[in-house]
Amino acid sequence: MKKLTSLFVFITCYSYAQYQNVIDTNIVWYSDIIKYDQSSADSLSLIEVTPKNNDIDFSERVVFLNETLVRLQFGNALNEMRTQYNKSTLKYNDTISENLKYSYENEIASDYNSTYVLFQPEYFQNIVMHFENKEKAYCEYFIDLATLTDIDFSEMTASSATEYGFYFDDTNNDGFYTFIVVIK
Repeated sequence: MKKLTSLFVFITCYSYAQYQNVIDTNIVWYSDIIKYDQSSADSLSLIEVTPKNNDIDFSERVVFLNETLVRLQFGNALNEMRTQYNKSTLKYNDTISENLKYSYENEIASDYNSTYVLFQPEYFQNIVMHFENKEKAYCEYFIDLATLTDIDFSEMTASSATEYGFYFDDTNNDGFYTFIVVIK
């Protein structure tokens, strides 16, 4: 029985030690998809983000997300993250999303300051290849990236925020995709 208790304590401690903090804070950062390595304590140092699953191939695109499902899942994923940090949920604002879409596609300035912008090669979507609901997992991956550092985390979890809008496109950018979110 003593061996079983010792094993349980070790497993509990080991899994607890796997948590990372939002960079430059004491806030626990949760991700089932990615991990990061910051080479030094200097907040300006390079942060390497890698998948938790080491057998993901990035040499070619194998995951093709359904854009409609990504759009449907994003609000749920965003509000789940905010709830996890005891922040109120946000309401979707179509006006913000339409403005972002029009501004981006016409290469003009938006009426809104972007909270977080992601522009990556489309094969980075492979990071969710082992998840059953790839579109939801991809939204969570985006939110994980957008909450990694203290400044971005503060904007994504702002207590004063009441609404959000976003733009997602993975078809019009010559092998790259774009994800832009505004929280206000």
